[in-house]
Amino acid sequence: MSLRTSDRKHRIRRATTALRASLEARRPNRAATAPAAPPTPAVLTAPSDLDSSSADRRLEEQLASQASELGSQHPDTLATRKAVALRLANSGRIGAAVKQYEQLHVDQVRSLGSDHPETLATRSALAFWRGNMGDVGSAIAAYEQLRRDQIRVLGASHPHTRRTRGNLAESRAESGDIAGAVAEYEELLDELRDDLGPEHPHTSMTRINLAHWRAALG
Repeated sequence: MSLRTSDRKHRIRRATTALRASLEARRPNRAATAPAAPPTPAVLTAPSDLDSSSADRRLEEQLASQASELGSQHPDTLATRKAVALRLANSGRIGAAVKQYEQLHVDQVRSLGSDHPETLATRSALAFWRGNMGDVGSAIAAYEQLRRDQIRVLGASHPHTRRTRGNLAESRAESGDIAGAVAEYEELLDELRDDLGPEHPHTSMTRINLAHWRAALG
């Protein structure tokens, strides 16, 4: 490998590390027991069209460099593709984002495996954004399967598993299955009380959600 090529790869990896930190700070932060409100452009998009276009261009250039230098299946390239999908979704281009996530999931299964944490995270994102588009039935089915796989891979008490259960409960409620949502929240609340305590923020949030949907039942 030439020194020039080595330097390019080093720059790409360094840029990817910065991108991942930025992505973690900008991703929709959902409590372990329920989804947050849909992302709003005022919070999650760039401050101006000019800045947004510049950021999009830099992201596209980084992705092209990574695909060329590292390969399309390299973990760093996959991470940038995930960032592209998230940026599309946060800017309101949810349909395009879902397509990106779908292809990303296919490639993650091929290169990382179906049980890899990043692959499971992409499935969670797909369920969220499909539900955000109004396809709540698809979101529910995706969350149900994801919950089963997370229990198998991560365990029932893992925070990601519990987040999925909260998101599933909320999706049931959005679909009109209030009783199903209440049952899901009741089971989750009992476990959170036992494991985290009655005053933990996740326990408190679940209690609030449960009270809300119990009241909706009449």
